Amino acid sequence: MWNGRLENCIVENNIATTDPWLKEDNSVWSMGVGGGVCLESSGDAGDAVVVNCIIRNNCTTPADDESSYYHQGGGIAIKSGYLINSLIVGNKVNGSNNNQNVGGGVCTTEKEAYIINCTAYDNHVKGLGGGFGFQSQNADGMRAVVSNCIAWGNTCRDDDYGIGNANIRFGNAQTDGELPNRVTINVVCVPENTVSASAITSDPMFVDAANGNFRLAEGSPCIDAGDDPAIEGYDIDLDGNARIFGAAVDLGPYEVNDGSAIETAETNGGEIVRVQYYTMQGIEVTSPSVSGLYIVKKTYDTKKVVVEKNFISVK
Repeated sequence: MWNGRLENCIVENNIATTDPWLKEDNSVWSMGVGGGVCLESSGDAGDAVVVNCIIRNNCTTPADDESSYYHQGGGIAIKSGYLINSLIVGNKVNGSNNNQNVGGGVCTTEKEAYIINCTAYDNHVKGLGGGFGFQSQNADGMRAVVSNCIAWGNTCRDDDYGIGNANIRFGNAQTDGELPNRVTINVVCVPENTVSASAITSDPMFVDAANGNFRLAEGSPCIDAGDDPAIEGYDIDLDGNARIFGAAVDLGPYEVNDGSAIETAETNGGEIVRVQYYTMQGIEVTSPSVSGLYIVKKTYDTKKVVVEKNFISVK
């Protein structure tokens, strides 16, 4: 896709290179770039946008081949552009165990790329960056920003190379030169604490990932945890519901919009006999020590229980 806007679409079961050919010297196979989508802008990155889309079960080549050349972006390869409010699931970069095979779900490759409020799950690469990957070969010209995203349950080659390869390949100076200085990781939910000091490493708590439901369940640490300015201008989520609902934007493509992430029980009056406080990660605390959002559980003498999400200011 050269410029333009892809919106409210499902891109699935595609292959970037179905019949690989050899180079003139018969040495290596041709490369596959973007199993589902290859995105590029001729000018400003904002001229090429993929928004509110599901990109799933795509791959760069039909099968693994130890002789294959490198491949990028099993789901989508972004040379320059925006990927917003989208679900990236079950995509693959096949080929050999090559460190230039990058980005099972998403790969940013050349210029300027923004990945905002996306979830990458169950993607795989025979190289680096199972969920989101950044092509180090072109790092001197590439800039990438990842904001309000969830990368969970993705896989990559067995041997370790760089930092946080399985879900978000951030890299380090020893293996990727200037790449860490060219990739900005903002608010993310990812298992590896090496990706970002501020990363949420707790389970994102999808409603039913096994059956394809990647909405956030009650008590998810990704609810109200995002950076609002990052999603500015894109105020409809993947379900068609309005962003932002609650104290802040949720992570991933779906916004919880039922008024609370916590199921609330009605009471019939009575006196409060017990109050319990929990962090948004579900950890019980004696009392809030810093200002922020907390889950507050109130037990009444009528045996009724009310659970609410409240902002508590601590002076």
